[in-house]
Amino acid sequence: MADNVISLSDNKIENYQFLINSTTFSPKEKNILLDPENKNKIYLLINENKITGYALFSNTADQNFHGHIEFHILPEYQNKGKGKFFFSMLLEEARKKEIAQVKITCSKKNIKAIKIIKNFNYKLEETFNDYNTYWIDLPKEKACRYSIKAIIIENNKLLVERCDYGRGRFSKLPGGGQNWGETITEALIRECKEELNIDVEPQKLVLIRDYIAKNHPSKIGPYWFHQVEPMFICNVKDYSTLGKGNSPDGINQEIVWLDLNTIETSDFYPKAIIPYLKNIQDIKETIYLGDVN
Repeated sequence: MADNVISLSDNKIENYQFLINSTTFSPKEKNILLDPENKNKIYLLINENKITGYALFSNTADQNFHGHIEFHILPEYQNKGKGKFFFSMLLEEARKKEIAQVKITCSKKNIKAIKIIKNFNYKLEETFNDYNTYWIDLPKEKACRYSIKAIIIENNKLLVERCDYGRGRFSKLPGGGQNWGETITEALIRECKEELNIDVEPQKLVLIRDYIAKNHPSKIGPYWFHQVEPMFICNVKDYSTLGKGNSPDGINQEIVWLDLNTIETSDFYPKAIIPYLKNIQDIKETIYLGDVN
């Protein structure tokens, strides 16, 4: 079942008192969530009538330390893609409020939150010893991100990651977002090392697709989410280290080899690239697929 983001500013706290009281929060967290003065600041992430996360949202950022958004995913629901989904929806709220730059203060030790933040158009400003301050631009003209993908085929089987981003589990090509200052091949090499603990050698750029969320019924982000995915055939010389890297797409990420003979009936996305994967060696020039899923 899909996650829902609820703003207490649109609802009475009394409607959610039972859920809050029946969730494993610290006394401090319960006081914050049940304080009527915080009503306009609180957002809840709810799935199947259970609170899986919460956030405090401020229209202004403290000049010294505190940012616009402070978000938390309850421990038992972490590493399931919920943080990225929740954060993207909170950024959408910031966009609606016409906040041009969102300030996030995060502990340097909070690797999970940092990975989520780095999925977006961020700038880093180091502050306060153990904390970083991140600024995320939300321009009126919507931006898009690049997510570089690896096509790794051995014995007619495709190497994929099976993940959950809060919208159900599915399989996808390995890879991820490009950081500022990286080339796309550098980004791909780093992402595959972080997620799969293998060294890939990008060989050939064969496919490129757009994913524009507003054009698809099954969205992986808010309506303004737009991702460009260049896909490279990659060579791997050594699979002995294949496994979860130091920054997988969640602890529940699975690493799977999908048989290309039966991939149509699998949970692999984007479906639109399956015919090309089956005949990947026949592709002589890079093919732009358009906005497909």
